[in-house]
Amino acid sequence: MSMSFFSSLLRTEVGRTPTAPTILVLCTFSVGLGDRVTLTEFGADGYNAEGGGPVNSGSALTCKFDGRPCCWANVPPPDDQLDWHIGTGAPNTTVFRNAPAPAGSYLVAYARGAAPSDEAQFSSCSIGCTASDITVRAKHWTSENVLLQVCLRESFPNAGVAHNPLLNCQEFPASDGLTATELVLPKTSLVDIVFVASNFIGENGDMAILNDIEVSYDRNGPECEETSNFETAIKSTEKSAKELRAKLTSVGEGSSAKSATERFGEEGFKARLRIDLTPSSGQNHAKGTKTQKFSESICSATKCDFENGNTCHYKDAYQSQSIRGLTTKFQVVNGQFMNRVTGVKESSEGDFYAATFLFPREMAGLEATTEPFTEKSRLRFQYYEGTHGVQLKGCCSSIETCPFSSDKFVSVSDRVWKTASFRCPKGTDRVIFLCENTRTNQGACAIDDLGMVENEGSLKDVRPLC
Repeated sequence: MSMSFFSSLLRTEVGRTPTAPTILVLCTFSVGLGDRVTLTEFGADGYNAEGGGPVNSGSALTCKFDGRPCCWANVPPPDDQLDWHIGTGAPNTTVFRNAPAPAGSYLVAYARGAAPSDEAQFSSCSIGCTASDITVRAKHWTSENVLLQVCLRESFPNAGVAHNPLLNCQEFPASDGLTATELVLPKTSLVDIVFVASNFIGENGDMAILNDIEVSYDRNGPECEETSNFETAIKSTEKSAKELRAKLTSVGEGSSAKSATERFGEEGFKARLRIDLTPSSGQNHAKGTKTQKFSESICSATKCDFENGNTCHYKDAYQSQSIRGLTTKFQVVNGQFMNRVTGVKESSEGDFYAATFLFPREMAGLEATTEPFTEKSRLRFQYYEGTHGVQLKGCCSSIETCPFSSDKFVSVSDRVWKTASFRCPKGTDRVIFLCENTRTNQGACAIDDLGMVENEGSLKDVRPLC
Protein backbone atom coordinates (compact mmCIF):
# COMPACT_ATOMS: atom_id res chain seq x y z
CA MET A 1 0.00 0.00 0.00
CA SER A 2 1.45 3.39 -1.00
CA MET A 3 2.50 6.19 1.31
CA SER A 4 0.26 8.58 -0.62
CA PHE A 5 -2.74 6.50 0.53
CA PHE A 6 -1.77 6.97 4.17
CA SER A 7 -1.20 10.67 3.57
CA SER A 8 -4.70 11.01 2.16
CA LEU A 9 -6.10 9.69 5.43
CA LEU A 10 -4.58 12.64 7.23
CA ARG A 11 -4.99 15.49 4.76
CA THR A 12 -6.32 18.75 6.24
CA GLU A 13 -7.33 20.91 3.32
CA VAL A 14 -7.20 24.68 3.19
CA GLY A 15 -10.57 26.13 4.09
CA ARG A 16 -11.94 22.95 5.67
CA THR A 17 -13.29 23.15 9.20
CA PRO A 18 -10.52 21.78 11.44
CA THR A 19 -11.05 18.77 13.60
CA ALA A 20 -9.21 17.60 16.69
CA PRO A 21 -5.68 16.42 15.87
CA THR A 22 -5.46 12.75 15.00
CA ILE A 23 -2.55 10.75 16.33
CA LEU A 24 -0.96 8.71 13.57
CA VAL A 25 -0.22 5.15 14.60
CA LEU A 26 0.14 3.46 11.20
CA CYS A 27 2.88 0.84 11.21
CA THR A 28 4.33 1.92 7.86
CA PHE A 29 5.22 5.31 9.27
CA SER A 30 6.55 3.71 12.44
CA VAL A 31 8.93 1.50 10.50
CA GLY A 32 10.15 4.42 8.42
CA LEU A 33 10.42 7.21 11.00
CA GLY A 34 10.99 5.02 14.04
CA ASP A 35 8.81 4.06 17.00
CA ARG A 36 9.91 7.14 18.97
CA VAL A 37 8.14 9.47 16.54
CA THR A 38 4.49 10.42 17.04
CA LEU A 39 2.68 12.22 14.23
CA THR A 40 -0.48 14.32 14.31
CA GLU A 41 -2.14 16.12 11.45
CA PHE A 42 -1.42 19.81 11.04
CA GLY A 43 -4.70 21.62 11.61
CA ALA A 44 -5.69 24.60 9.45
CA ASP A 45 -7.49 26.39 12.28
CA GLY A 46 -5.07 29.35 12.31
CA TYR A 47 -5.29 29.69 8.53
CA ASN A 48 -9.08 29.44 8.54
CA ALA A 49 -9.45 31.92 11.41
CA GLU A 50 -7.74 34.56 9.24
CA GLY A 51 -9.72 33.57 6.18
CA GLY A 52 -6.44 32.83 4.43
CA GLY A 53 -5.35 36.47 4.73
CA PRO A 54 -4.13 38.89 3.56
CA VAL A 55 -2.00 39.61 6.62
CA ASN A 56 -0.42 43.01 7.28
CA SER A 57 2.97 41.97 8.64
CA GLY A 58 5.50 39.18 8.42
CA SER A 59 5.17 38.46 12.14
CA ALA A 60 1.66 37.13 11.45
CA LEU A 61 3.31 34.23 9.61
CA THR A 62 5.62 33.14 12.45
CA CYS A 63 5.14 29.45 13.26
CA LYS A 64 6.93 27.52 16.01
CA PHE A 65 4.74 24.38 15.81
CA ASP A 66 4.25 24.52 19.57
CA GLY A 67 0.49 24.09 19.63
CA ARG A 68 -0.42 27.71 18.93
CA PRO A 69 -2.42 28.35 15.72
CA CYS A 70 -0.34 29.35 12.68
CA CYS A 71 -1.46 31.14 9.53
CA TRP A 72 -0.32 28.17 7.41
CA ALA A 73 -1.99 25.09 5.90
CA ASN A 74 -1.33 22.00 3.82
CA VAL A 75 -2.12 22.60 0.16
CA PRO A 76 -4.92 20.31 -1.05
CA PRO A 77 -4.73 18.15 -4.17
CA PRO A 78 -4.24 18.30 -7.09
CA ASP A 79 -1.45 20.85 -6.44
CA ASP A 80 0.41 18.41 -4.21
CA GLN A 81 0.35 14.73 -3.37
CA LEU A 82 1.84 14.50 0.15
CA ASP A 83 1.04 16.16 3.48
CA TRP A 84 3.12 17.73 6.20
CA HIS A 85 2.43 16.57 9.78
CA ILE A 86 3.39 17.63 13.28
CA GLY A 87 6.03 15.29 14.68
CA THR A 88 7.52 14.76 18.11
CA GLY A 89 10.39 12.48 19.04
CA ALA A 90 13.66 11.56 17.36
CA PRO A 91 13.53 9.90 13.91
CA ASN A 92 15.05 6.49 13.22
CA THR A 93 18.82 7.04 12.96
CA THR A 94 19.31 3.60 11.40
CA VAL A 95 17.52 4.79 8.26
CA PHE A 96 18.32 8.50 8.64
CA ARG A 97 21.87 8.44 10.00
CA ASN A 98 22.38 12.19 10.36
CA ALA A 99 18.77 13.04 11.24
CA PRO A 100 18.39 15.65 13.99
CA ALA A 101 16.47 15.08 17.20
CA PRO A 102 14.48 18.35 17.51
CA ALA A 103 13.36 19.47 20.93
CA GLY A 104 9.59 19.61 21.09
CA SER A 105 7.37 19.54 18.01
CA TYR A 106 8.36 20.07 14.39
CA LEU A 107 6.85 19.86 10.90
CA VAL A 108 7.68 16.72 8.92
CA ALA A 109 6.91 15.24 5.51
CA TYR A 110 7.72 11.58 4.84
CA ALA A 111 7.24 9.15 1.94
CA ARG A 112 8.89 6.07 0.53
CA GLY A 113 9.38 5.24 -3.15
CA ALA A 114 7.27 8.18 -4.33
CA ALA A 115 7.51 9.67 -7.81
CA PRO A 116 10.17 12.39 -8.12
CA SER A 117 7.47 14.95 -8.93
CA ASP A 118 5.27 14.12 -5.92
CA GLU A 119 5.30 17.19 -3.70
CA ALA A 120 4.41 18.21 -0.15
CA GLN A 121 3.34 21.87 -0.23
CA PHE A 122 2.81 24.04 2.86
CA SER A 123 1.25 27.45 2.21
CA SER A 124 1.01 30.66 4.23
CA CYS A 125 -1.86 33.09 4.48
CA SER A 126 -1.74 35.73 1.76
CA ILE A 127 0.66 38.66 2.05
CA GLY A 128 -1.13 41.89 1.17
CA CYS A 129 1.83 44.00 0.09
CA THR A 130 5.57 44.39 0.60
CA ALA A 131 7.72 47.46 0.04
CA SER A 132 10.91 45.39 0.27
CA ASP A 133 12.13 41.90 -0.49
CA ILE A 134 10.69 39.13 1.69
CA THR A 135 13.10 37.33 4.03
CA VAL A 136 12.05 33.80 4.96
CA ARG A 137 13.93 32.17 7.82
CA ALA A 138 13.42 28.56 8.87
CA LYS A 139 15.20 25.65 10.48
CA HIS A 140 15.34 22.70 8.10
CA TRP A 141 16.76 19.26 7.41
CA THR A 142 16.24 16.83 4.54
CA SER A 143 17.38 13.30 3.80
CA GLU A 144 19.78 12.91 0.88
CA ASN A 145 17.26 12.75 -1.99
CA VAL A 146 14.78 15.45 -1.00
CA LEU A 147 14.69 18.89 -2.61
CA LEU A 148 13.30 21.59 -0.29
CA GLN A 149 12.36 25.00 -1.70
CA VAL A 150 10.41 28.10 -0.74
CA CYS A 151 8.37 29.80 -3.46
CA LEU A 152 5.69 32.39 -4.10
CA ARG A 153 2.23 31.77 -5.54
CA GLU A 154 -0.40 34.26 -6.59
CA SER A 155 -3.08 34.53 -3.87
CA PHE A 156 -6.09 35.50 -5.96
CA PRO A 157 -5.92 33.93 -9.43
CA ASN A 158 -8.83 34.47 -11.74
CA ALA A 159 -11.72 32.03 -11.37
CA GLY A 160 -11.20 28.83 -13.32
CA VAL A 161 -7.39 28.96 -13.43
CA ALA A 162 -6.23 25.49 -14.43
CA HIS A 163 -2.72 25.89 -13.00
CA ASN A 164 -1.53 28.56 -10.57
CA PRO A 165 2.26 28.12 -10.85
CA LEU A 166 4.86 28.44 -8.14
CA LEU A 167 7.20 31.38 -8.79
CA ASN A 168 10.68 32.55 -7.80
CA CYS A 169 11.54 29.30 -5.99
CA GLN A 170 14.68 29.32 -3.84
CA GLU A 171 16.39 26.14 -2.68
CA PHE A 172 17.39 25.35 0.90
CA PRO A 173 20.92 23.94 1.13
CA ALA A 174 21.57 20.43 2.39
CA SER A 175 22.75 20.23 6.02
CA ASP A 176 24.00 17.64 8.49
CA GLY A 177 21.63 18.77 11.24
CA LEU A 178 18.69 21.07 11.84
CA THR A 179 20.06 24.29 10.35
CA ALA A 180 18.62 27.81 10.21
CA THR A 181 18.74 29.40 6.75
CA GLU A 182 17.51 32.75 5.41
CA LEU A 183 16.28 32.96 1.82
CA VAL A 184 15.09 36.09 0.04
CA LEU A 185 12.04 36.35 -2.22
CA PRO A 186 11.30 39.42 -4.37
CA LYS A 187 9.14 42.40 -3.41
CA THR A 188 5.54 41.78 -4.45
CA SER A 189 1.90 41.86 -3.38
CA LEU A 190 -1.03 39.49 -2.96
CA VAL A 191 1.03 36.30 -2.79
CA ASP A 192 1.33 33.21 -0.60
CA ILE A 193 4.65 31.80 0.57
CA VAL A 194 4.85 28.07 -0.18
CA PHE A 195 7.35 25.53 1.16
CA VAL A 196 7.74 22.68 -1.35
CA ALA A 197 9.44 19.33 -0.69
CA SER A 198 9.81 16.77 -3.48
CA ASN A 199 11.85 13.78 -4.71
CA PHE A 200 10.92 11.34 -1.93
CA ILE A 201 12.28 8.48 -4.03
CA GLY A 202 14.31 6.47 -1.51
CA GLU A 203 13.42 2.79 -1.14
CA ASN A 204 13.89 3.10 2.62
CA GLY A 205 12.02 6.38 2.80
CA ASP A 206 12.86 10.08 2.59
CA MET A 207 12.02 12.88 4.98
CA ALA A 208 11.96 16.68 5.28
CA ILE A 209 11.78 18.63 8.55
CA LEU A 210 10.86 22.30 9.10
CA ASN A 211 10.72 24.35 12.29
CA ASP A 212 10.69 27.93 13.57
CA ILE A 213 9.39 29.68 10.43
CA GLU A 214 9.83 33.46 10.47
CA VAL A 215 8.93 35.97 7.74
CA SER A 216 9.94 39.63 7.58
CA TYR A 217 9.47 42.48 5.12
CA ASP A 218 8.92 46.23 5.07
CA ARG A 219 5.48 47.71 4.40
CA ASN A 220 6.50 51.37 4.66
CA GLY A 221 6.48 52.44 1.04
CA PRO A 222 4.24 54.15 -1.48
CA GLU A 223 3.37 50.79 -3.07
CA CYS A 224 1.78 49.71 0.24
CA GLU A 225 -0.26 52.79 1.09
CA GLU A 226 -3.60 51.91 2.59
CA THR A 227 -6.49 52.00 0.16
CA SER A 228 -10.20 51.82 0.81
CA ASN A 229 -10.69 49.95 -2.43
CA PHE A 230 -9.02 46.61 -1.79
CA GLU A 231 -11.20 45.03 -4.46
CA THR A 232 -9.37 47.11 -7.06
CA ALA A 233 -6.12 45.39 -6.16
CA ILE A 234 -7.71 41.97 -6.45
CA LYS A 235 -9.25 42.84 -9.82
CA SER A 236 -5.87 44.04 -11.03
CA THR A 237 -4.30 40.76 -9.97
CA GLU A 238 -7.08 38.81 -11.67
CA LYS A 239 -6.44 40.79 -14.87
CA SER A 240 -2.73 39.99 -14.73
CA ALA A 241 -3.48 36.29 -14.23
CA LYS A 242 -5.87 36.34 -17.18
CA GLU A 243 -3.27 37.98 -19.40
CA LEU A 244 -0.65 35.46 -18.28
CA ARG A 245 -2.90 32.53 -19.11
CA ALA A 246 -3.55 33.99 -22.56
CA LYS A 247 0.20 34.17 -23.15
CA LEU A 248 0.65 30.59 -21.93
CA THR A 249 -1.50 29.08 -24.68
CA SER A 250 0.32 25.97 -25.87
CA VAL A 251 1.40 25.67 -29.47
CA GLY A 252 -0.79 22.97 -30.99
CA GLU A 253 0.59 20.33 -33.35
CA GLY A 254 0.42 21.59 -36.91
CA SER A 255 -0.07 25.25 -35.99
CA SER A 256 2.27 28.03 -36.98
CA ALA A 257 4.97 29.06 -34.52
CA LYS A 258 4.38 32.15 -32.38
CA SER A 259 7.19 34.56 -31.75
CA ALA A 260 8.39 35.08 -28.20
CA THR A 261 7.03 38.64 -28.36
CA GLU A 262 3.56 37.32 -29.17
CA ARG A 263 3.78 34.76 -26.42
CA PHE A 264 5.21 36.84 -23.59
CA GLY A 265 4.63 40.51 -24.50
CA GLU A 266 7.04 43.37 -25.07
CA GLU A 267 7.87 43.85 -21.39
CA GLY A 268 9.02 40.29 -20.87
CA PHE A 269 10.85 39.70 -24.11
CA LYS A 270 13.94 41.81 -24.77
CA ALA A 271 15.34 39.99 -27.77
CA ARG A 272 14.27 40.57 -31.37
CA LEU A 273 13.52 37.92 -33.97
CA ARG A 274 14.76 37.76 -37.55
CA ILE A 275 12.80 35.76 -40.12
CA ASP A 276 15.09 34.33 -42.79
CA LEU A 277 14.66 30.99 -44.49
CA THR A 278 18.16 30.72 -45.94
CA PRO A 279 20.54 28.10 -44.48
CA SER A 280 22.92 29.00 -41.66
CA SER A 281 25.79 31.14 -42.83
CA GLY A 282 28.36 29.47 -40.61
CA GLN A 283 31.74 30.90 -39.79
CA ASN A 284 35.18 30.26 -41.28
CA HIS A 285 37.05 27.91 -38.96
CA ALA A 286 40.00 25.62 -39.58
CA LYS A 287 38.45 22.25 -40.34
CA GLY A 288 39.37 19.09 -38.46
CA THR A 289 40.84 15.87 -39.79
CA LYS A 290 38.18 13.67 -41.44
CA THR A 291 38.11 9.88 -41.76
CA GLN A 292 37.34 7.98 -44.94
CA LYS A 293 33.84 7.25 -43.61
CA PHE A 294 33.05 10.92 -42.96
CA SER A 295 29.80 12.16 -44.52
CA GLU A 296 29.64 15.84 -45.50
CA SER A 297 25.85 15.75 -45.82
CA ILE A 298 25.33 14.36 -42.31
CA CYS A 299 27.73 16.92 -40.89
CA SER A 300 25.87 19.75 -42.63
CA ALA A 301 22.48 18.44 -41.46
CA THR A 302 23.52 18.56 -37.80
CA LYS A 303 25.29 21.94 -37.95
CA CYS A 304 23.61 25.22 -36.92
CA ASP A 305 24.78 28.52 -35.47
CA PHE A 306 21.36 30.24 -35.88
CA GLU A 307 23.03 33.34 -37.34
CA ASN A 308 20.56 33.59 -40.21
CA GLY A 309 17.63 33.70 -37.79
CA ASN A 310 16.40 30.15 -38.43
CA THR A 311 17.00 26.65 -37.04
CA CYS A 312 18.77 25.32 -40.17
CA HIS A 313 17.86 21.64 -40.65
CA TYR A 314 16.47 21.35 -37.10
CA LYS A 315 12.70 21.16 -36.62
CA ASP A 316 10.46 21.39 -33.58
CA ALA A 317 10.55 17.97 -31.94
CA TYR A 318 6.89 18.17 -30.92
CA GLN A 319 6.05 17.38 -34.54
CA SER A 320 7.70 13.96 -34.27
CA GLN A 321 5.35 11.02 -33.93
CA SER A 322 7.73 9.37 -31.46
CA ILE A 323 8.11 12.30 -29.06
CA ARG A 324 5.03 13.14 -27.02
CA GLY A 325 4.41 15.59 -24.22
CA LEU A 326 6.31 18.55 -25.66
CA THR A 327 4.22 21.64 -25.02
CA THR A 328 6.16 24.58 -26.41
CA LYS A 329 8.81 25.56 -28.97
CA PHE A 330 12.28 26.99 -29.32
CA GLN A 331 12.59 30.47 -30.83
CA VAL A 332 15.59 31.99 -32.63
CA VAL A 333 16.48 35.20 -30.76
CA ASN A 334 19.35 37.56 -30.03
CA GLY A 335 20.38 39.70 -27.08
CA GLN A 336 18.90 39.20 -23.61
CA PHE A 337 16.02 36.68 -23.64
CA MET A 338 13.32 37.22 -21.00
CA ASN A 339 14.32 38.57 -17.57
CA ARG A 340 17.83 38.77 -16.11
CA VAL A 341 17.14 36.30 -13.31
CA THR A 342 15.64 33.24 -15.02
CA GLY A 343 16.17 34.27 -18.65
CA VAL A 344 19.21 33.91 -20.94
CA LYS A 345 22.21 36.19 -21.32
CA GLU A 346 23.20 37.12 -24.85
CA SER A 347 25.18 34.46 -26.69
CA SER A 348 28.97 34.40 -26.43
CA GLU A 349 29.18 33.18 -30.04
CA GLY A 350 27.64 35.43 -32.70
CA ASP A 351 24.33 37.25 -32.32
CA PHE A 352 21.59 34.63 -32.55
CA TYR A 353 20.72 31.47 -30.62
CA ALA A 354 17.70 29.19 -30.00
CA ALA A 355 15.85 29.67 -26.72
CA THR A 356 12.64 28.65 -24.99
CA PHE A 357 10.94 29.79 -21.78
CA LEU A 358 9.48 26.90 -19.79
CA PHE A 359 6.84 26.91 -17.10
CA PRO A 360 6.63 23.98 -14.65
CA ARG A 361 6.54 20.56 -16.38
CA GLU A 362 6.90 22.07 -19.86
CA MET A 363 9.24 20.64 -22.51
CA ALA A 364 10.62 21.84 -25.83
CA GLY A 365 12.90 20.18 -28.35
CA LEU A 366 14.75 20.55 -31.64
CA GLU A 367 15.68 17.59 -33.85
CA ALA A 368 17.54 17.08 -37.10
CA THR A 369 16.76 14.03 -39.24
CA THR A 370 19.74 12.70 -41.19
CA GLU A 371 20.95 9.76 -43.20
CA PRO A 372 22.24 7.01 -40.87
CA PHE A 373 25.59 8.02 -39.39
CA THR A 374 28.44 6.31 -41.23
CA GLU A 375 30.59 6.28 -38.10
CA LYS A 376 30.52 7.19 -34.42
CA SER A 377 30.42 10.98 -34.34
CA ARG A 378 30.89 13.73 -31.75
CA LEU A 379 28.63 16.79 -31.54
CA ARG A 380 29.70 19.94 -29.72
CA PHE A 381 27.33 22.71 -28.65
CA GLN A 382 26.83 25.57 -26.21
CA TYR A 383 23.92 25.72 -23.78
CA TYR A 384 22.40 27.91 -21.08
CA GLU A 385 19.96 27.04 -18.27
CA GLY A 386 18.21 29.89 -16.49
CA THR A 387 16.76 28.27 -13.39
CA HIS A 388 16.91 25.35 -10.98
CA GLY A 389 15.25 22.25 -12.40
CA VAL A 390 15.67 23.06 -16.11
CA GLN A 391 17.53 20.20 -17.76
CA LEU A 392 18.93 19.91 -21.30
CA LYS A 393 19.48 16.52 -22.94
CA GLY A 394 21.39 15.62 -26.10
CA CYS A 395 19.95 12.47 -27.66
CA CYS A 396 20.73 10.06 -30.51
CA SER A 397 17.83 8.71 -32.62
CA SER A 398 15.33 8.80 -29.71
CA ILE A 399 14.81 10.47 -26.34
CA GLU A 400 15.48 7.08 -24.74
CA THR A 401 19.16 7.33 -25.73
CA CYS A 402 20.63 10.59 -24.41
CA PRO A 403 24.41 10.53 -23.85
CA PHE A 404 24.30 14.10 -22.51
CA SER A 405 22.17 15.31 -19.58
CA SER A 406 22.90 18.59 -17.83
CA ASP A 407 22.74 19.07 -14.08
CA LYS A 408 19.25 20.00 -12.88
CA PHE A 409 20.64 21.87 -9.91
CA VAL A 410 21.37 25.36 -11.22
CA SER A 411 22.83 28.00 -8.90
CA VAL A 412 23.53 31.67 -9.58
CA SER A 413 27.14 30.89 -10.53
CA ASP A 414 25.91 28.34 -13.10
CA ARG A 415 23.95 30.92 -15.10
CA VAL A 416 26.55 31.24 -17.85
CA TRP A 417 26.94 29.83 -21.35
CA LYS A 418 28.67 26.44 -21.20
CA THR A 419 30.23 24.17 -23.83
CA ALA A 420 29.57 20.42 -23.93
CA SER A 421 29.59 17.49 -26.35
CA PHE A 422 28.23 13.99 -26.77
CA ARG A 423 28.85 11.10 -29.14
CA CYS A 424 26.24 9.30 -31.23
CA PRO A 425 26.89 5.77 -32.54
CA LYS A 426 27.05 4.64 -36.13
CA GLY A 427 23.54 4.27 -37.54
CA THR A 428 22.07 7.27 -35.68
CA ASP A 429 19.43 8.90 -37.87
CA ARG A 430 18.31 11.79 -35.66
CA VAL A 431 19.98 14.29 -33.32
CA ILE A 432 17.67 15.69 -30.65
CA PHE A 433 18.12 18.53 -28.17
CA LEU A 434 15.42 18.31 -25.49
CA CYS A 435 14.88 20.86 -22.71
CA GLU A 436 12.57 20.05 -19.80
CA ASN A 437 11.51 21.99 -16.72
CA THR A 438 11.42 19.27 -14.07
CA ARG A 439 10.64 21.49 -11.08
CA THR A 440 8.34 24.22 -9.84
CA ASN A 441 10.03 27.40 -11.01
CA GLN A 442 9.85 28.95 -14.46
CA GLY A 443 12.89 29.73 -16.56
CA ALA A 444 14.69 29.69 -19.87
CA CYS A 445 16.85 27.23 -21.75
CA ALA A 446 19.02 27.95 -24.79
CA ILE A 447 21.41 26.25 -27.24
CA ASP A 448 23.87 27.58 -29.81
CA ASP A 449 26.76 26.67 -32.14
CA LEU A 450 25.76 23.05 -32.84
CA GLY A 451 28.07 20.95 -34.97
CA MET A 452 30.24 17.87 -35.50
CA VAL A 453 33.82 18.04 -34.27
CA GLU A 454 36.84 15.76 -34.12
CA ASN A 455 36.22 12.65 -32.01
CA GLU A 456 39.32 13.04 -29.85
CA GLY A 457 40.59 16.05 -27.95
CA SER A 458 39.42 18.62 -25.41
CA LEU A 459 36.30 20.71 -26.03
CA LYS A 460 38.47 23.77 -26.36
CA ASP A 461 40.92 22.32 -28.88
CA VAL A 462 38.87 20.05 -31.16
CA ARG A 463 38.13 21.45 -34.61
CA PRO A 464 34.81 21.44 -36.49
CA LEU A 465 34.45 18.97 -39.35
CA CYS A 466 32.29 21.15 -41.59
